[in-house]
Amino acid sequence: MTTIPVSPSQALAAPTARPLAHGAGGAGPSSAGTVDPVKLLQKYKWVLLLSVFLGAVLGTASHFALMKFYPRWRPFAYFKVDPPVAQISDVWATQINTDEMNRFMQTEAKVMKSEGVLSKAMEDPAIQREAPLWCEQYKKLDKSTGTTRFSPEDATRELGEDIDARVIPTTNLIMLSLTYKHKDDATAVVKIVREKYMQQLREQGQRKFNDSLSALTKQIESVDRSIATLATRRETLINEKQLDDIEGRVSATATQLQQLNQQILDDEGSQTQLEEIVKQMEAEKNSPAGPQFGQDMEADAEKDPVIQDARGRITQLEAQLQSMLVQYGRDHMAYKQLDARLSGERDNIEVKRKEVLRRIFDGELDSRRKSAERYKIRVDGMRAERTALQTRLVELNKAAEQVQDLKQQIQTAVEQKNLLQQELQKLTAVTLLDSANRVSLQQQERPPTVPDFPKLKILIPAGMIVTLALVAGVLFLRELVDQRVKGPSDIALIPRTRLLGYIPDASEDPAGQGAAETAFRDRSKGVVAESFRQLRGAIIKRIQLADHRTILVMSGLPGSGSSTLVSNLGHAFAASDRKVLIIDANFRKPSLHRVLGLPEGPGLADALGEGRDFKPFVQASSTPNLDLLPVGSREHRIYERLSTQAMIDLLAKARAHYDIVLVDAAPAIVAGDGLALAQKCDASILVVRALFEKRGMVARIKNELAESRAEFLGIVVNGVRHAAGGYLKGNIKAAAAYQDEV
Repeated sequence: MTTIPVSPSQALAAPTARPLAHGAGGAGPSSAGTVDPVKLLQKYKWVLLLSVFLGAVLGTASHFALMKFYPRWRPFAYFKVDPPVAQISDVWATQINTDEMNRFMQTEAKVMKSEGVLSKAMEDPAIQREAPLWCEQYKKLDKSTGTTRFSPEDATRELGEDIDARVIPTTNLIMLSLTYKHKDDATAVVKIVREKYMQQLREQGQRKFNDSLSALTKQIESVDRSIATLATRRETLINEKQLDDIEGRVSATATQLQQLNQQILDDEGSQTQLEEIVKQMEAEKNSPAGPQFGQDMEADAEKDPVIQDARGRITQLEAQLQSMLVQYGRDHMAYKQLDARLSGERDNIEVKRKEVLRRIFDGELDSRRKSAERYKIRVDGMRAERTALQTRLVELNKAAEQVQDLKQQIQTAVEQKNLLQQELQKLTAVTLLDSANRVSLQQQERPPTVPDFPKLKILIPAGMIVTLALVAGVLFLRELVDQRVKGPSDIALIPRTRLLGYIPDASEDPAGQGAAETAFRDRSKGVVAESFRQLRGAIIKRIQLADHRTILVMSGLPGSGSSTLVSNLGHAFAASDRKVLIIDANFRKPSLHRVLGLPEGPGLADALGEGRDFKPFVQASSTPNLDLLPVGSREHRIYERLSTQAMIDLLAKARAHYDIVLVDAAPAIVAGDGLALAQKCDASILVVRALFEKRGMVARIKNELAESRAEFLGIVVNGVRHAAGGYLKGNIKAAAAYQDEV
């Protein structure tokens, strides 16, 4: 914190050292640009619009002047390029290869302006007849005859540089053109060059097509020989193998083999079934329980004569036994004997029945074995027959394939011959067409109706752009070399310099015009008054941190407005309930007494000269809380007294009785009083008038103030006009409108 020593002797003996505040140091790199383009545009917008209009006028005038003295006409001839012809066997099918097309088109463009084509065009007598004005420039004096003669060599050499043949991008077109001041002559030259190029193209195409025709004829003859050879081989194979009805024989053999395979499958199935039955019967026969006899075997056994005879005897015995039962009863001996005999017969028939069943079972088993063997023998025979049929069928198919292959080869050769003959006919038909050489005339040259140069639609915009660029460049350079402080933004161009605030020009205050020195008091709702309120807030924020009370206000040049700033700041601080003292220390040209309507003296000069207390010389203004210590009597205004101990003591006493002490000093450029006072005050403010001081001078004074004892609070830009500020006009209007709504 910066403080004023209580004792004057201490203040002179040991001044308090204070580090430089941030932003108040010496030179350093600027963080801002040199010219604000938006500000420049707003400031000179009417000049730029006028330059655009002037450029349009100049462009129009230059168009008509060039049309009269230097017109350039450019006729065109367009050529269409087709894709290349593919292989001959593809029968004129086309395939587009971008790289190949580009190379071919670039090559043809070079051929169009090649020396061979151009020399033939210049040697054609028609060139002098159809383009006499163009040929006139290439005529030479023949010393032997004393007459002028057209020089084809010179014309060819110059034409190679002037004529243009180029590929039109993203198309298959080539453009041939020539620029010359006479459109008919330029058209005639393009026409003759085009004709010579097309003639050369046809000659090359004719040679190429003759070679193609010869190649096709040889291919057709080769195909005829191949057809004859294949036909002979086919006839020989048919005769040797007796293959007159090869397809029928193959079909019959295949059918027979199919039937045989089906029969083998059926017999193999029957054989397998019988073998399974035999295995099952043998297993039953060998089992301890014996075989299982089915109903069929039971029925066959009952039909056996032995069983039938036994059944008859049992029937007779049963009848006799029944008769004896009736005659003798069950206890009779004869009845019992007959009954025993009947039981024996019954047991005997069961034994015989089992023997018959086994005999029948064995017979069935043997029959099944024999049937399975017969099937096996039959299947083996059919398999042998099938192998023979398969071998025969393979031989027949192989022979048939050979015959069919020869037939297919003959058919393919015939088709190839037909295609080659069709291609031969096409080649013959298109030999004389322009498109046969891939390059054809798309559009013939015509005398142009519109000049290639000048063009009004180009010259007018070009004139506008060039004029606008020149004017903008001049304005930019003017702003760049103009070192004056034009507005608040220019303070950023001074290295490490703080902008404390800015005050708009009083004449642009929407609240009305009047004395700038009392704007805060007289027009309290105006934009100027509001600017001082904002400035007051910025100053209070800075001085409260260090308990500063005595503030030096100084300008660089006379008329910058330091007195105006002191007067309005005094009123602003007083309006915020602070006790304010204004000290007019400008011994050379005081004005604050006049601004506040008070006498010029006695005042500061008298207090310093007589060594008296300053209080008797203080005058109260009409504004509450605002007092003035005027400059004082003229005879006591000795400049050196501002640097004495008496001034230090006076400021110390004023600091003790007032909240804010504002000291107005003479401009730095005309006196050193301000820098002397900066060593005795707590803080300092530099006032700069817009469009008045230069940045170099402001930087120098700022550095001197920053190196003094007083803390340099910053720079206040005074009298800022909206034209220089770029954005201030809108800000002023917005602030005024807001105040009107209050």
